[in-house]
Amino acid sequence: MAKDTGELLLDGLIDASAEAEKRGNESLSKFLGELYQLAGEVVFDGPNDPIKSPCALNIQKQINRKRSPL
Repeated sequence: MAKDTGELLLDGLIDASAEAEKRGNESLSKFLGELYQLAGEVVFDGPNDPIKSPCALNIQKQINRKRSPL
């Protein structure tokens, strides 16, 4: 099954955090780890549940604006 955009975002954050840690940039690695946790809450708010978090609602509005025809 193909990954959706949210899953790809989370994968990218994991890879970036690991690369930062490998290069010795602990503060960046920690920041990316925290960003991963926040993104996970937004991405997996629930496929069948209404979106609850304000951050996820804002992102959904932006996505809908980009998808709507002019």
